[in-house]
Amino acid sequence: MAGESAVSVYLRRQAGAAGFRVVADFAAAQGFAVAAEDVSRRCAVLRGAADVLAGALHPIPELLRPVVEAVFGPDGYGEGQPSLPHPAVALTSGAGETPAALAASLGLPEGDGAGHCVGIVSCGGTVRRAAMEAACAALGIAPPAQRPHLVVVDDAPPAPEAPDGPLLPMLLILAALAPKAKVMVYAAPPTARGWIDAVSAAIHDLDNRPSVVCTGWTPPQPDGFSAHLAAEADRIGVRLFLPDDGHRPGRLAAPEAGKSWTGGAIDAALHAAARLRAPLAPSVLPAAPQTPPPRPHFDALTVTAHPAAALHRAQVAYETDRFPGPAHETPLPVQWRLLPWSAARDLAAGGDGSLWALGALAGPGGHPLYRWTGLFWAPAWAGGLAVAADADGRPWLVDAFGTLLRFTGTDWRPERGQVAQIAVGASGALWGLARAAGPHGGAVLHRASPDADWTEAGAQAERIALAPDGTPWIVTPAGEALRREGEAWTRQARNVRDIAIGPRGEAWVASRRGGRIYRRMPGEAAWRRAEGVAHRLAATPDGAVWAITPLGHVAVGVVAETPQAAEGDGPPPRAAAE
Repeated sequence: MAGESAVSVYLRRQAGAAGFRVVADFAAAQGFAVAAEDVSRRCAVLRGAADVLAGALHPIPELLRPVVEAVFGPDGYGEGQPSLPHPAVALTSGAGETPAALAASLGLPEGDGAGHCVGIVSCGGTVRRAAMEAACAALGIAPPAQRPHLVVVDDAPPAPEAPDGPLLPMLLILAALAPKAKVMVYAAPPTARGWIDAVSAAIHDLDNRPSVVCTGWTPPQPDGFSAHLAAEADRIGVRLFLPDDGHRPGRLAAPEAGKSWTGGAIDAALHAAARLRAPLAPSVLPAAPQTPPPRPHFDALTVTAHPAAALHRAQVAYETDRFPGPAHETPLPVQWRLLPWSAARDLAAGGDGSLWALGALAGPGGHPLYRWTGLFWAPAWAGGLAVAADADGRPWLVDAFGTLLRFTGTDWRPERGQVAQIAVGASGALWGLARAAGPHGGAVLHRASPDADWTEAGAQAERIALAPDGTPWIVTPAGEALRREGEAWTRQARNVRDIAIGPRGEAWVASRRGGRIYRRMPGEAAWRRAEGVAHRLAATPDGAVWAITPLGHVAVGVVAETPQAAEGDGPPPRAAAE
Protein backbone atom coordinates (compact mmCIF):
# COMPACT_ATOMS: atom_id res chain seq x y z
CA MET A 1 0.00 0.00 0.00
CA ALA A 2 1.54 3.31 -1.01
CA GLY A 3 0.68 6.98 -0.91
CA GLU A 4 -0.62 9.25 1.83
CA SER A 5 -3.86 8.47 3.62
CA ALA A 6 -5.70 9.31 6.84
CA VAL A 7 -7.27 7.59 9.83
CA SER A 8 -9.92 8.77 12.27
CA VAL A 9 -9.09 8.02 15.91
CA TYR A 10 -12.08 8.13 18.29
CA LEU A 11 -11.22 8.70 21.95
CA ARG A 12 -12.99 7.31 24.98
CA ARG A 13 -15.34 9.67 26.82
CA GLN A 14 -13.16 9.79 29.93
CA ALA A 15 -9.96 10.52 27.98
CA GLY A 16 -10.49 14.30 27.85
CA ALA A 17 -7.81 16.72 26.67
CA ALA A 18 -5.13 14.43 28.05
CA GLY A 19 -6.24 11.75 25.59
CA PHE A 20 -5.62 14.08 22.65
CA ARG A 21 -2.13 14.76 24.01
CA VAL A 22 -1.44 11.02 24.24
CA VAL A 23 -2.55 10.55 20.62
CA ALA A 24 -0.50 13.55 19.48
CA ASP A 25 2.62 12.25 21.26
CA PHE A 26 2.12 8.81 19.69
CA ALA A 27 1.67 10.35 16.25
CA ALA A 28 4.83 12.42 16.61
CA ALA A 29 6.82 9.36 17.68
CA GLN A 30 5.55 7.39 14.66
CA GLY A 31 6.08 10.19 12.17
CA PHE A 32 2.39 10.97 11.60
CA ALA A 33 0.79 14.38 11.34
CA VAL A 34 -2.27 15.37 13.40
CA ALA A 35 -4.43 16.84 10.65
CA ALA A 36 -7.43 17.78 12.81
CA GLU A 37 -8.84 17.48 16.32
CA ASP A 38 -12.54 17.75 17.20
CA VAL A 39 -13.21 17.77 20.93
CA SER A 40 -17.01 17.60 20.64
CA ARG A 41 -16.72 14.43 18.50
CA ARG A 42 -13.71 13.16 20.49
CA CYS A 43 -12.01 12.49 17.15
CA ALA A 44 -8.46 13.10 15.92
CA VAL A 45 -7.47 12.69 12.28
CA LEU A 46 -3.93 11.41 11.65
CA ARG A 47 -2.32 11.65 8.23
CA GLY A 48 0.67 9.78 6.87
CA ALA A 49 1.79 6.92 4.69
CA ALA A 50 -1.08 4.45 4.37
CA ASP A 51 0.96 1.33 5.06
CA VAL A 52 2.65 2.92 8.11
CA LEU A 53 -0.70 4.07 9.53
CA ALA A 54 -2.18 0.61 9.10
CA GLY A 55 0.82 -1.11 10.69
CA ALA A 56 0.91 1.22 13.68
CA LEU A 57 -2.82 1.41 14.49
CA HIS A 58 -4.26 -1.99 13.50
CA PRO A 59 -4.66 -3.43 16.03
CA ILE A 60 -4.78 -0.51 18.45
CA PRO A 61 -1.47 -0.54 20.37
CA GLU A 62 -1.53 -1.12 24.13
CA LEU A 63 -0.23 2.40 24.73
CA LEU A 64 -3.38 3.90 23.20
CA ARG A 65 -6.03 1.45 24.46
CA PRO A 66 -6.73 3.38 27.71
CA VAL A 67 -7.70 6.51 25.72
CA VAL A 68 -8.71 5.26 22.24
CA GLU A 69 -12.03 3.52 21.59
CA ALA A 70 -11.80 2.85 17.85
CA VAL A 71 -9.71 3.58 14.76
CA PHE A 72 -11.15 3.79 11.23
CA GLY A 73 -9.05 3.87 8.08
CA PRO A 74 -6.84 4.24 6.28
CA ASP A 75 -9.24 4.01 3.36
CA GLY A 76 -9.02 0.59 1.86
CA TYR A 77 -7.48 -1.09 4.90
CA GLY A 78 -9.53 -3.91 6.44
CA GLU A 79 -12.79 -2.46 5.09
CA GLY A 80 -11.98 -2.55 1.38
CA GLN A 81 -13.93 -0.15 -0.81
CA PRO A 82 -17.48 -1.42 -0.25
CA SER A 83 -19.95 -0.51 -2.94
CA LEU A 84 -23.41 0.82 -2.18
CA PRO A 85 -26.10 -1.87 -2.25
CA HIS A 86 -28.99 -1.39 -4.64
CA PRO A 87 -31.36 -4.33 -4.05
CA ALA A 88 -34.48 -4.57 -6.14
CA VAL A 89 -37.31 -3.56 -3.83
CA ALA A 90 -40.95 -3.75 -4.91
CA LEU A 91 -42.60 -0.41 -4.12
CA THR A 92 -46.22 -0.39 -5.20
CA SER A 93 -48.23 1.95 -2.99
CA GLY A 94 -49.34 4.15 -5.89
CA ALA A 95 -47.33 6.80 -7.72
CA GLY A 96 -48.67 10.33 -7.49
CA GLU A 97 -50.17 9.89 -4.01
CA THR A 98 -50.54 13.30 -2.36
CA PRO A 99 -48.35 14.07 0.69
CA ALA A 100 -51.47 14.48 2.87
CA ALA A 101 -52.90 11.11 1.81
CA LEU A 102 -49.53 9.43 2.24
CA ALA A 103 -49.08 10.91 5.72
CA ALA A 104 -52.57 9.78 6.68
CA SER A 105 -52.00 6.26 5.38
CA LEU A 106 -48.80 6.04 7.43
CA GLY A 107 -50.45 7.46 10.54
CA LEU A 108 -48.01 10.38 10.76
CA PRO A 109 -48.71 13.36 13.03
CA GLU A 110 -49.79 16.71 11.60
CA GLY A 111 -46.97 19.02 10.60
CA ASP A 112 -44.66 20.05 7.78
CA GLY A 113 -41.26 19.92 9.51
CA ALA A 114 -41.01 23.70 9.94
CA GLY A 115 -38.32 24.67 12.44
CA HIS A 116 -36.60 21.28 12.24
CA CYS A 117 -33.32 20.35 10.62
CA VAL A 118 -32.65 16.85 9.28
CA GLY A 119 -29.26 15.39 8.45
CA ILE A 120 -28.82 12.81 5.69
CA VAL A 121 -25.61 10.80 5.46
CA SER A 122 -24.72 10.07 1.85
CA CYS A 123 -21.85 7.78 0.90
CA GLY A 124 -22.80 7.71 -2.79
CA GLY A 125 -22.41 11.32 -3.87
CA THR A 126 -25.07 13.98 -4.36
CA VAL A 127 -28.26 14.48 -6.38
CA ARG A 128 -28.51 16.98 -9.21
CA ARG A 129 -31.30 19.54 -8.97
CA ALA A 130 -32.72 18.47 -12.36
CA ALA A 131 -32.98 14.84 -11.22
CA MET A 132 -34.70 15.92 -8.01
CA GLU A 133 -37.26 18.06 -9.89
CA ALA A 134 -37.99 15.27 -12.37
CA ALA A 135 -38.57 12.74 -9.59
CA CYS A 136 -40.85 15.15 -7.72
CA ALA A 137 -42.85 15.76 -10.88
CA ALA A 138 -43.26 12.01 -11.43
CA LEU A 139 -44.64 11.67 -7.89
CA GLY A 140 -46.86 14.74 -8.17
CA ILE A 141 -45.21 16.67 -5.33
CA ALA A 142 -43.66 20.12 -5.31
CA PRO A 143 -39.86 20.22 -5.20
CA PRO A 144 -38.44 21.64 -1.96
CA ALA A 145 -38.19 25.44 -1.90
CA GLN A 146 -34.60 25.41 -0.68
CA ARG A 147 -31.78 23.21 -1.92
CA PRO A 148 -30.22 20.73 0.52
CA HIS A 149 -27.06 22.10 2.13
CA LEU A 150 -23.93 20.05 1.46
CA VAL A 151 -21.26 19.25 4.06
CA VAL A 152 -18.20 17.47 2.67
CA VAL A 153 -16.67 14.91 5.05
CA ASP A 154 -13.22 13.34 4.66
CA ASP A 155 -12.64 15.25 1.40
CA ALA A 156 -15.40 13.31 -0.36
CA PRO A 157 -15.82 14.49 -3.98
CA PRO A 158 -19.37 15.85 -4.48
CA ALA A 159 -20.03 13.66 -7.54
CA PRO A 160 -23.60 12.76 -8.59
CA GLU A 161 -24.77 9.42 -7.24
CA ALA A 162 -26.12 6.53 -9.25
CA PRO A 163 -29.76 6.93 -10.38
CA ASP A 164 -30.88 4.13 -8.07
CA GLY A 165 -28.85 5.25 -5.06
CA PRO A 166 -30.39 5.76 -1.61
CA LEU A 167 -30.10 9.57 -1.41
CA LEU A 168 -32.76 10.47 -3.98
CA PRO A 169 -35.61 8.49 -2.34
CA MET A 170 -34.70 9.93 1.06
CA LEU A 171 -34.85 13.48 -0.32
CA LEU A 172 -38.17 12.74 -2.03
CA ILE A 173 -39.77 11.35 1.11
CA LEU A 174 -38.68 14.39 3.10
CA ALA A 175 -39.88 16.73 0.33
CA ALA A 176 -43.30 15.05 0.39
CA LEU A 177 -43.78 14.65 4.14
CA ALA A 178 -41.67 17.45 5.70
CA PRO A 179 -41.30 20.08 2.95
CA LYS A 180 -40.34 22.94 5.29
CA ALA A 181 -37.56 21.13 7.14
CA LYS A 182 -33.98 22.25 6.58
CA VAL A 183 -31.99 19.44 4.95
CA MET A 184 -28.25 18.92 5.48
CA VAL A 185 -26.47 16.29 3.34
CA TYR A 186 -23.20 14.99 4.80
CA ALA A 187 -21.31 13.49 1.85
CA ALA A 188 -18.54 11.00 2.61
CA PRO A 189 -16.61 8.25 0.80
CA PRO A 190 -18.27 4.78 0.76
CA THR A 191 -15.95 3.34 3.41
CA ALA A 192 -16.35 2.47 7.07
CA ARG A 193 -14.29 5.52 8.01
CA GLY A 194 -16.32 7.79 5.74
CA TRP A 195 -19.65 6.58 7.10
CA ILE A 196 -18.56 6.80 10.75
CA ASP A 197 -17.11 10.29 10.30
CA ALA A 198 -20.21 11.53 8.45
CA VAL A 199 -22.62 10.25 11.10
CA SER A 200 -20.44 11.68 13.86
CA ALA A 201 -20.21 15.04 12.07
CA ALA A 202 -23.99 15.13 11.63
CA ILE A 203 -24.98 14.43 15.21
CA HIS A 204 -22.36 16.89 16.53
CA ASP A 205 -23.17 19.69 14.06
CA LEU A 206 -23.58 22.61 16.48
CA ASP A 207 -24.16 25.14 13.71
CA ASN A 208 -27.23 23.44 12.20
CA ARG A 209 -28.27 21.15 15.07
CA PRO A 210 -30.25 18.51 13.18
CA SER A 211 -32.90 16.96 15.39
CA VAL A 212 -32.83 13.74 13.34
CA VAL A 213 -30.12 12.08 11.26
CA CYS A 214 -30.80 9.27 8.80
CA THR A 215 -28.73 7.18 6.43
CA GLY A 216 -29.70 4.68 3.78
CA TRP A 217 -26.52 2.61 3.93
CA THR A 218 -24.17 1.18 6.54
CA PRO A 219 -20.75 -0.29 5.79
CA PRO A 220 -20.23 -4.03 6.16
CA GLN A 221 -17.66 -3.65 8.95
CA PRO A 222 -18.45 -0.71 11.29
CA ASP A 223 -16.89 -2.67 14.20
CA GLY A 224 -20.06 -2.25 16.26
CA PHE A 225 -19.44 1.50 16.40
CA SER A 226 -22.91 2.31 15.08
CA ALA A 227 -24.37 1.40 18.50
CA HIS A 228 -21.91 3.80 20.11
CA LEU A 229 -22.97 6.57 17.72
CA ALA A 230 -26.64 5.89 18.42
CA ALA A 231 -26.00 6.21 22.17
CA GLU A 232 -23.98 9.37 21.60
CA ALA A 233 -26.79 10.87 19.51
CA ASP A 234 -29.35 10.00 22.18
CA ARG A 235 -27.18 11.63 24.84
CA ILE A 236 -27.25 14.98 23.08
CA GLY A 237 -30.88 14.77 21.99
CA VAL A 238 -30.48 13.75 18.33
CA ARG A 239 -32.44 10.77 16.94
CA LEU A 240 -30.38 8.58 14.62
CA PHE A 241 -32.20 6.38 12.09
CA LEU A 242 -30.26 3.59 10.38
CA PRO A 243 -31.46 1.22 7.64
CA ASP A 244 -34.13 -1.22 8.84
CA ASP A 245 -34.49 0.74 12.08
CA GLY A 246 -37.71 -0.86 13.31
CA HIS A 247 -40.67 -1.97 11.23
CA ARG A 248 -41.46 -0.40 7.88
CA PRO A 249 -44.43 1.94 8.41
CA GLY A 250 -45.36 2.08 4.70
CA ARG A 251 -44.15 2.01 1.14
CA LEU A 252 -43.64 4.65 -1.49
CA ALA A 253 -43.76 4.17 -5.26
CA ALA A 254 -40.78 4.75 -7.53
CA PRO A 255 -41.16 7.71 -9.92
CA GLU A 256 -40.62 5.52 -12.98
CA ALA A 257 -41.46 1.91 -13.68
CA GLY A 258 -38.59 -0.49 -13.39
CA LYS A 259 -36.48 1.72 -11.10
CA SER A 260 -35.56 0.44 -7.65
CA TRP A 261 -34.58 2.22 -4.46
CA THR A 262 -32.72 0.95 -1.44
CA GLY A 263 -35.30 -0.37 1.00
CA GLY A 264 -33.29 0.59 4.06
CA ALA A 265 -33.13 4.19 2.91
CA ILE A 266 -36.92 4.33 2.69
CA ASP A 267 -37.31 2.92 6.19
CA ALA A 268 -34.84 5.42 7.67
CA ALA A 269 -36.36 8.40 5.81
CA LEU A 270 -39.94 7.51 6.80
CA HIS A 271 -38.95 7.25 10.46
CA ALA A 272 -37.15 10.59 10.19
CA ALA A 273 -40.14 12.25 8.48
CA ALA A 274 -42.47 11.04 11.23
CA ARG A 275 -40.13 12.57 13.81
CA LEU A 276 -39.87 15.85 11.88
CA ARG A 277 -43.63 16.27 11.66
CA ALA A 278 -43.96 16.21 15.45
CA PRO A 279 -44.14 19.61 17.17
CA LEU A 280 -40.86 21.14 18.31
CA ALA A 281 -39.91 20.22 21.85
CA PRO A 282 -39.93 23.04 24.43
CA SER A 283 -36.71 25.03 24.44
CA VAL A 284 -36.45 24.92 28.23
CA LEU A 285 -35.84 22.07 30.61
CA PRO A 286 -38.29 21.07 33.38
CA ALA A 287 -38.30 23.38 36.38
CA ALA A 288 -35.99 22.65 39.30
CA PRO A 289 -37.14 22.86 42.94
CA GLN A 290 -37.30 26.45 44.23
CA THR A 291 -36.48 25.67 47.85
CA PRO A 292 -32.72 25.90 48.45
CA PRO A 293 -31.26 22.92 50.28
CA PRO A 294 -30.32 23.34 53.93
CA ARG A 295 -26.68 23.77 54.84
CA PRO A 296 -24.97 20.43 55.39
CA HIS A 297 -24.46 19.32 58.97
CA PHE A 298 -21.00 18.09 59.96
CA ASP A 299 -21.00 15.47 62.65
CA ALA A 300 -18.38 13.31 64.26
CA LEU A 301 -18.77 10.56 61.68
CA THR A 302 -15.89 11.89 59.59
CA VAL A 303 -13.41 9.83 57.66
CA THR A 304 -10.04 10.71 56.24
CA ALA A 305 -9.54 10.24 52.52
CA HIS A 306 -6.65 7.91 51.76
CA PRO A 307 -4.19 8.38 48.86
CA ALA A 308 -5.37 5.07 47.44
CA ALA A 309 -8.58 6.80 46.42
CA ALA A 310 -6.69 7.86 43.30
CA LEU A 311 -7.56 4.50 41.84
CA HIS A 312 -6.84 5.20 38.20
CA ARG A 313 -3.67 7.20 38.78
CA ALA A 314 -0.27 5.60 39.00
CA GLN A 315 1.16 5.60 42.51
CA VAL A 316 4.32 7.21 41.26
CA ALA A 317 2.33 10.17 39.92
CA TYR A 318 0.84 10.70 43.35
CA GLU A 319 4.08 10.32 45.28
CA THR A 320 6.12 12.55 42.98
CA ASP A 321 3.46 15.21 42.45
CA ARG A 322 5.02 18.65 42.78
CA PHE A 323 3.55 21.56 44.73
CA PRO A 324 1.70 24.20 42.71
CA GLY A 325 4.13 26.81 44.05
CA PRO A 326 6.34 27.41 47.13
CA ALA A 327 5.77 24.58 49.61
CA HIS A 328 4.64 25.08 53.21
CA GLU A 329 6.64 23.02 55.68
CA THR A 330 3.62 21.58 57.50
CA PRO A 331 0.70 19.67 55.96
CA LEU A 332 -2.89 20.90 56.19
CA PRO A 333 -5.08 18.64 58.36
CA VAL A 334 -8.49 18.16 56.74
CA GLN A 335 -11.24 15.87 57.97
CA TRP A 336 -13.07 14.28 55.05
CA ARG A 337 -16.49 12.69 54.94
CA LEU A 338 -17.76 10.78 51.92
CA LEU A 339 -21.36 11.59 51.03
CA PRO A 340 -23.70 8.62 50.53
CA TRP A 341 -25.03 7.48 47.15
CA SER A 342 -22.92 9.94 45.22
CA ALA A 343 -21.39 9.68 41.76
CA ALA A 344 -20.82 13.13 40.26
CA ARG A 345 -19.30 14.83 37.23
CA ASP A 346 -19.39 18.50 38.31
CA LEU A 347 -20.06 20.55 41.46
CA ALA A 348 -21.30 24.07 42.15
CA ALA A 349 -21.74 25.92 45.45
CA GLY A 350 -24.32 28.69 45.84
CA GLY A 351 -23.90 31.83 47.88
CA ASP A 352 -26.62 30.63 50.28
CA GLY A 353 -24.67 27.47 51.12
CA SER A 354 -26.51 25.25 48.64
CA LEU A 355 -24.67 22.55 46.74
CA TRP A 356 -25.55 21.31 43.28
CA ALA A 357 -24.04 18.40 41.34
CA LEU A 358 -24.32 16.77 37.94
CA GLY A 359 -24.57 12.98 38.08
CA ALA A 360 -21.94 10.79 36.47
CA LEU A 361 -24.38 8.91 34.21
CA ALA A 362 -25.45 10.80 31.09
CA GLY A 363 -29.06 11.03 29.95
CA PRO A 364 -30.76 12.46 26.83
CA GLY A 365 -30.31 16.09 27.99
CA GLY A 366 -26.90 15.66 29.54
CA HIS A 367 -26.03 14.69 33.10
CA PRO A 368 -28.90 14.90 35.62
CA LEU A 369 -28.87 17.74 38.15
CA TYR A 370 -29.12 17.07 41.91
CA ARG A 371 -29.09 19.21 45.06
CA TRP A 372 -27.67 18.11 48.39
CA THR A 373 -30.28 18.24 51.17
CA GLY A 374 -27.88 17.52 54.00
CA LEU A 375 -28.92 13.86 54.04
CA PHE A 376 -29.24 12.76 50.41
CA TRP A 377 -29.10 13.96 46.80
CA ALA A 378 -32.51 15.12 45.57
CA PRO A 379 -33.16 15.16 41.81
CA ALA A 380 -33.80 18.61 40.33
CA TRP A 381 -35.40 17.29 37.11
CA ALA A 382 -32.97 19.08 34.80
CA GLY A 383 -29.60 18.30 33.30
CA GLY A 384 -26.57 19.51 31.36
CA LEU A 385 -22.82 19.24 30.96
CA ALA A 386 -21.73 21.96 33.43
CA VAL A 387 -23.36 23.61 36.45
CA ALA A 388 -22.91 26.83 38.43
CA ALA A 389 -24.88 28.58 41.18
CA ASP A 390 -25.42 32.26 41.95
CA ALA A 391 -25.49 34.20 45.22
CA ASP A 392 -29.13 33.20 45.83
CA GLY A 393 -28.35 29.53 45.28
CA ARG A 394 -30.17 29.26 41.96
CA PRO A 395 -28.47 26.92 39.48
CA TRP A 396 -27.21 27.70 35.99
CA LEU A 397 -26.66 24.95 33.43
CA VAL A 398 -24.79 24.49 30.16
CA ASP A 399 -26.68 21.98 28.05
CA ALA A 400 -25.34 19.43 25.56
CA PHE A 401 -25.41 22.02 22.75
CA GLY A 402 -23.47 24.66 24.68
CA THR A 403 -26.55 26.78 25.47
CA LEU A 404 -26.49 28.60 28.82
CA LEU A 405 -29.68 28.10 30.87
CA ARG A 406 -30.59 30.24 33.90
CA PHE A 407 -33.13 29.05 36.46
CA THR A 408 -35.53 31.94 37.15
CA GLY A 409 -37.30 30.30 40.08
CA THR A 410 -40.04 28.77 37.94
CA ASP A 411 -38.41 27.73 34.66
CA TRP A 412 -35.15 27.72 32.67
CA ARG A 413 -34.35 30.72 30.47
CA PRO A 414 -31.82 30.25 27.63
CA GLU A 415 -28.93 32.71 27.46
CA ARG A 416 -25.88 32.84 25.14
CA GLY A 417 -24.96 29.65 23.25
CA GLN A 418 -21.60 28.02 22.59
CA VAL A 419 -20.53 28.14 26.24
CA ALA A 420 -18.60 25.37 27.98
CA GLN A 421 -18.61 26.60 31.61
CA ILE A 422 -19.98 29.48 33.66
CA ALA A 423 -19.32 31.23 36.98
CA VAL A 424 -21.76 33.71 38.54
CA GLY A 425 -20.63 36.58 40.77
CA ALA A 426 -22.50 38.01 43.75
CA SER A 427 -23.34 41.16 41.74
CA GLY A 428 -24.80 39.15 38.87
CA ALA A 429 -21.74 39.50 36.66
CA LEU A 430 -20.96 36.44 34.58
CA TRP A 431 -17.66 34.87 33.65
CA GLY A 432 -17.60 31.92 31.32
CA LEU A 433 -15.61 29.85 28.89
CA ALA A 434 -16.54 29.71 25.23
CA ARG A 435 -17.10 26.30 23.73
CA ALA A 436 -13.68 25.18 22.51
CA ALA A 437 -13.00 24.12 18.93
CA GLY A 438 -9.85 22.21 19.92
CA PRO A 439 -7.92 20.85 22.90
CA HIS A 440 -6.61 24.26 23.93
CA GLY A 441 -9.44 25.46 26.13
CA GLY A 442 -12.05 28.11 25.41
CA ALA A 443 -11.84 31.88 25.38
CA VAL A 444 -12.65 33.55 28.71
CA LEU A 445 -15.86 35.59 28.42
CA HIS A 446 -17.23 38.34 30.67
CA ARG A 447 -20.63 39.98 30.98
CA ALA A 448 -20.83 42.77 33.54
CA SER A 449 -24.63 42.64 33.91
CA PRO A 450 -27.56 40.63 32.55
CA ASP A 451 -28.23 43.31 29.92
CA ALA A 452 -24.61 43.78 28.81
CA ASP A 453 -22.89 42.16 25.87
CA TRP A 454 -20.33 39.40 26.24
CA THR A 455 -16.69 40.41 25.78
CA GLU A 456 -13.54 38.32 25.59
CA ALA A 457 -11.08 38.72 28.45
CA GLY A 458 -7.88 37.86 26.62
CA ALA A 459 -7.16 34.33 27.87
CA GLN A 460 -7.87 30.66 27.15
CA ALA A 461 -8.93 28.34 29.97
CA GLU A 462 -10.21 24.89 30.86
CA ARG A 463 -11.72 25.78 34.26
CA ILE A 464 -12.97 28.99 35.89
CA ALA A 465 -13.91 30.05 39.44
CA LEU A 466 -14.77 33.33 41.18
CA ALA A 467 -13.56 34.73 44.51
CA PRO A 468 -16.19 36.21 46.88
CA ASP A 469 -15.28 39.70 45.63
CA GLY A 470 -15.92 38.63 42.02
CA THR A 471 -12.29 38.25 40.97
CA PRO A 472 -12.00 35.46 38.39
CA TRP A 473 -9.43 32.66 38.57
CA ILE A 474 -8.83 30.35 35.63
CA VAL A 475 -6.90 27.17 34.86
CA THR A 476 -5.17 27.31 31.49
CA PRO A 477 -4.66 24.32 29.17
CA ALA A 478 -1.03 24.29 30.36
CA GLY A 479 -2.16 23.74 33.96
CA GLU A 480 -1.42 27.25 35.24
CA ALA A 481 -3.77 29.02 37.66
CA LEU A 482 -4.17 32.69 36.75
CA ARG A 483 -5.91 35.49 38.66
CA ARG A 484 -7.39 38.57 37.04
CA GLU A 485 -5.70 41.77 38.26
CA GLY A 486 -6.98 44.83 36.46
CA GLU A 487 -6.82 44.00 32.76
CA ALA A 488 -4.02 41.43 33.15
CA TRP A 489 -3.82 37.81 34.23
CA THR A 490 -1.11 36.93 36.75
CA ARG A 491 0.15 33.42 37.44
CA GLN A 492 -0.62 32.10 40.92
CA ALA A 493 0.15 28.39 40.61
CA ARG A 494 1.24 25.64 38.24
CA ASN A 495 0.40 21.94 37.89
CA VAL A 496 -3.31 22.69 38.46
CA ARG A 497 -6.30 20.64 37.34
CA ASP A 498 -9.12 22.52 39.10
CA ILE A 499 -9.54 25.47 41.45
CA ALA A 500 -12.04 26.78 44.02
CA ILE A 501 -11.95 30.00 46.06
CA GLY A 502 -13.22 29.97 49.65
CA PRO A 503 -15.12 32.67 51.60
CA ARG A 504 -11.91 34.28 52.96
CA GLY A 505 -10.27 34.31 49.56
CA GLU A 506 -8.32 31.10 50.20
CA ALA A 507 -7.44 29.22 47.04
CA TRP A 508 -7.94 25.46 46.85
CA VAL A 509 -6.40 23.59 43.93
CA ALA A 510 -6.29 19.98 42.77
CA SER A 511 -3.04 19.10 41.05
CA ARG A 512 -2.92 18.15 37.41
CA ARG A 513 -0.55 15.21 37.75
CA GLY A 514 -1.57 13.32 40.87
CA GLY A 515 -4.84 14.94 41.92
CA ARG A 516 -3.45 16.11 45.28
CA ILE A 517 -5.22 18.91 47.15
CA TYR A 518 -3.49 22.14 48.21
CA ARG A 519 -4.56 25.38 49.90
CA ARG A 520 -3.07 28.88 50.02
CA MET A 521 -4.36 31.72 52.17
CA PRO A 522 -4.56 35.34 50.93
CA GLY A 523 -1.30 37.24 51.35
CA GLU A 524 0.74 34.06 51.60
CA ALA A 525 3.06 32.53 49.01
CA ALA A 526 3.32 28.95 50.32
CA TRP A 527 0.88 26.13 49.55
CA ARG A 528 -0.08 23.58 52.21
CA ARG A 529 -0.83 20.06 51.06
CA ALA A 530 -3.91 18.31 52.39
CA GLU A 531 -4.44 14.59 52.54
CA GLY A 532 -6.65 13.19 49.80
CA VAL A 533 -7.18 13.47 46.05
CA ALA A 534 -9.72 15.28 43.88
CA HIS A 535 -10.85 15.63 40.29
CA ARG A 536 -13.12 18.66 40.92
CA LEU A 537 -13.37 21.16 43.79
CA ALA A 538 -15.96 23.58 45.18
CA ALA A 539 -15.98 25.82 48.27
CA THR A 540 -19.06 26.83 50.30
CA PRO A 541 -19.52 30.04 52.36
CA ASP A 542 -19.16 28.11 55.64
CA GLY A 543 -15.49 27.37 54.84
CA ALA A 544 -15.92 23.73 53.80
CA VAL A 545 -14.25 22.35 50.69
CA TRP A 546 -16.06 19.82 48.52
CA ALA A 547 -14.33 17.39 46.19
CA ILE A 548 -15.16 14.86 43.50
CA THR A 549 -12.74 11.96 43.77
CA PRO A 550 -11.29 10.21 40.70
CA LEU A 551 -13.99 7.55 41.20
CA GLY A 552 -16.75 10.18 41.07
CA HIS A 553 -17.58 10.11 44.79
CA VAL A 554 -18.38 13.41 46.50
CA ALA A 555 -16.57 14.21 49.77
CA VAL A 556 -16.73 17.23 52.07
CA GLY A 557 -13.64 18.40 53.94
CA VAL A 558 -13.30 20.58 57.01
CA VAL A 559 -9.98 22.06 58.10
CA ALA A 560 -9.26 20.51 61.48
CA GLU A 561 -6.40 22.76 62.63
CA THR A 562 -6.52 24.70 65.91
CA PRO A 563 -6.20 28.51 66.03
CA GLN A 564 -2.63 28.12 67.31
CA ALA A 565 -1.69 25.83 64.45
CA ALA A 566 -3.43 28.10 61.98
CA GLU A 567 -1.72 31.33 63.00
CA GLY A 568 -2.08 33.79 60.15
CA ASP A 569 -5.02 31.89 58.70
CA GLY A 570 -7.71 33.79 60.59
CA PRO A 571 -10.53 32.13 62.56
CA PRO A 572 -11.31 28.49 61.82
CA PRO A 573 -14.35 27.76 59.61
CA ARG A 574 -17.65 27.66 61.47
CA ALA A 575 -18.36 24.15 60.22
CA ALA A 576 -15.11 22.88 61.72
CA ALA A 577 -16.12 24.14 65.15
CA GLU A 578 -19.46 22.38 65.23
